[in-house]
Amino acid sequence: MSFIFFFFFIVQAIIAVTISSRELDTLFMILPTFVGMISFFGSLLWIREMKNESTEWYFGIPHVIALFILVISAPLDYFIRGGHNLTYFIIALEILSITSVGFFLSFSDSRKKITRWFTLVSGLIGIYAVYTIWYLVQQMLTYGRSEGAVSDILEFIYWLIFMPLIGLCYVVTAFLPKGSIAVRTGDSQSLETRE
Repeated sequence: MSFIFFFFFIVQAIIAVTISSRELDTLFMILPTFVGMISFFGSLLWIREMKNESTEWYFGIPHVIALFILVISAPLDYFIRGGHNLTYFIIALEILSITSVGFFLSFSDSRKKITRWFTLVSGLIGIYAVYTIWYLVQQMLTYGRSEGAVSDILEFIYWLIFMPLIGLCYVVTAFLPKGSIAVRTGDSQSLETRE
């Protein structure tokens, strides 16, 4: 699931070995979809596992939906806008920081003590993402594109610093030991613990 958060570094590594501009055009059509699909299928597996482990697993559903939107955004950019501008994909990447808040809130066991800090990190980055999305949409509506010095700087900061920071939160979460969770039994207010 965290693969997409390192997208900038994946692109840079592939560009280092790509030579022609034709290969770059193909790369930007295929790579966002491919990387997004890996993260999307990982999120589906995660949801399946979290149903058994957490009573709050459903907070992660918006993140799965956002990953699906991300998977289809690059082909949409290609077919609707000619593939020269990945604006829809960039907006979908920005949305991931917002939906990551729900992902980290979905833990209801002992891991929640740590994931609440990751929720805070994602939330603060989400505020930045909301501003960036607002700016990109404003540029699209005004000029028909989202290219320019300010939008490039906003995207670069998000891709280089904020996305990998959230990605590291996902990696740390994956290695946290599973704990016992509290499950409500019937109408009673007593809690039963299961491993």
